[in-house]
Amino acid sequence: MSSVTIKRLVKQLSIASTCWAVIFLIDYLIELFQINHTSTITTLSGLKIATQITPHELNTEFTLTFQSLCLYLTFVVIWFVIYSVIKFMKKR
Repeated sequence: MSSVTIKRLVKQLSIASTCWAVIFLIDYLIELFQINHTSTITTLSGLKIATQITPHELNTEFTLTFQSLCLYLTFVVIWFVIYSVIKFMKKR
């Protein structure tokens, strides 16, 4: 692999990771503001939010699950497949 190819792949990985972070953040914010009682939920992107609400305080604990890793890796693989298909179509 040439250095140009590696730079392109790193750039695509950076773009894919940034897109994933935005999706993850949107999912987190939507779920966080829907919590109104003591509960534990897992978001679509795999973030586990455990909330304990008492009359005096609000405690929230965030945990990444194995689902988070699997979804991120799946997203990156799909990103690279789409990138490769578009690159292949442009060469034709």
